[in-house]
Amino acid sequence: MADEDSWLIDFPTLGHLVCAWIERHCRQPDGPLRGRPVVLSDWQYWLAANRWRIREDAPYVPP
Repeated sequence: MADEDSWLIDFPTLGHLVCAWIERHCRQPDGPLRGRPVVLSDWQYWLAANRWRIREDAPYVPP
């Protein structure tokens, strides 16, 4: 099992917003937890944080 430091998020990310949206709007589709809210585990939260990581060196490109 991984220790607490392996899931440390010490970088800028939009993952917090994404995970909050998932846990607020998504439901379990089937099985014994059908209809209950999705609750992300630590590794899923860490994965989302890395997926939507903000690169500090990325140039701003207006829409």
